[in-house]
Amino acid sequence: MASGQYAAEHDWLSHTSQLTATLHRYLLGHAHQADALALNDLALRAARRSGDTATEARTLIDLGQVYFWWHGAYEHAAEHYRHALDLARGIGDQSTAADALHALAAVSTRRRDYHQAHDHTTQALLLFHELGGSSGEARCLTYLGILHGRQGRYEEAHENHRQAVRVHRATGSRIGETVVLSNIGLVFQRQGRYDEARRHHHQALELSRRFDFPGDEAESLNALAEAARSMGELDLASAEHDSALALARESGYRPEQARAHDGLAHVRRDLGRFDLAGDHARRALDLYTALAVPEADEIRAFLTGLPPTADEPEPPKGSAADQPAPPCARRGR
Repeated sequence: MASGQYAAEHDWLSHTSQLTATLHRYLLGHAHQADALALNDLALRAARRSGDTATEARTLIDLGQVYFWWHGAYEHAAEHYRHALDLARGIGDQSTAADALHALAAVSTRRRDYHQAHDHTTQALLLFHELGGSSGEARCLTYLGILHGRQGRYEEAHENHRQAVRVHRATGSRIGETVVLSNIGLVFQRQGRYDEARRHHHQALELSRRFDFPGDEAESLNALAEAARSMGELDLASAEHDSALALARESGYRPEQARAHDGLAHVRRDLGRFDLAGDHARRALDLYTALAVPEADEIRAFLTGLPPTADEPEPPKGSAADQPAPPCARRGR
């Protein structure tokens, strides 16, 4: 950060941009979102002062990724992506245009606008194919797998993910492989194949811990918990959601905090702990409302469906429902 600040203050514009590009992936993947925002903001100002439109577009996407993944500020991220797309198209930068389209697909998917997400993804895939960008193609195939899975087109989803994971393994992209494994698990969950789902989520969890991807670790823990609940393993689901919540709070990952509270609300309801279910559901609702995502309506309906009860005390120490979550592997690093 100090190097980037110094370079920006002394108008070493190319150095600022190069440093930001080098550090962005590391900062984004390892939950250093404040540093990522600050460094990208420096790079953006430097690019605009120098009239470097290509770097400006690239940096807008990088800033949008921080807002999208960690803050859950989806509209703010989309504004950055749309601006980047306009700039990239204006200068004929097909590679950055493809990245912007792929990023916009992520926003549309989060909002469950699957038609728009599919349109953006297929446009990006075509551009990456024309450019010979195998990594970009793999990312697009992953998103097609997500979309096909949510549409019940499971065989297509699995084929998309198989192709994507082959590319990520061939190119050594551990973060890409982690994301695909997690999404393969989610497709298996939708199929009711929970053992296979948990096996893939465990593989994603192991990779995220080995390479210190805290966001992906929280996602994997929440996914494991959701599969465990579907299998009737409520104590296990509770422990895994608790671990995900602790990690998401520590790393500032708001979407996974909401997901963990949502999951814990359902587990507590299944255990007959309706007051505790309501508490977690209200926390999830606050987060989902701030994120402006469709899950807000769903958790609101869940709250409405809970039976009215008097206030209950927390379970006694040592009860199965609220055992402390096991420590996360990244602690003490």
